[in-house]
Amino acid sequence: MKKLILSGFMLFMFTNMFAQINKVVFDSIAQKEILTGECNREGLNLPLFSEYYLSEYSSYNPDLAVSAMISTYGHDYEIVIVMGSWCGDSKEQVPRFYKIMDSFDFPESNIRLLCVDKKKTAQNYEEEISDYNISFVPTFIFFRDGKELGRIVETPVESLEKDWLKIIEK
Repeated sequence: MKKLILSGFMLFMFTNMFAQINKVVFDSIAQKEILTGECNREGLNLPLFSEYYLSEYSSYNPDLAVSAMISTYGHDYEIVIVMGSWCGDSKEQVPRFYKIMDSFDFPESNIRLLCVDKKKTAQNYEEEISDYNISFVPTFIFFRDGKELGRIVETPVESLEKDWLKIIEK
């Protein structure tokens, strides 16, 4: 039994060594430290990135009527966000997106945040990011049952809320 528990623990530690969340690296093209790979809101709140995140998050006022309409569609879909912590549009749109989702309690467990470098890659995520066919960041990709419903690329057409609603209404 002890061997089984020890083996399970070792497997857990080994897999997590390569799946570090909120990894910060120096990007030689951006000439600064950036987030890369799998990230979450805590990564956006790290001292290097929190100034833009907190500023944009606190100053944005979501359209609560549209947020309420989004909430009527439930939470049976997932959203993958591919962003660059070095990117002006990501610094603006991603905090706003989190503010919108907080306005109607969209579960954070339904969000996957991937951060890329200036080449739009991230070590250990190259194939996945390539499959998403990312040209510009941020890109918000909406999925239901593994099927892509739509995406918001770089900046919304109308607003994040209205574009989000149009995607899930399909």
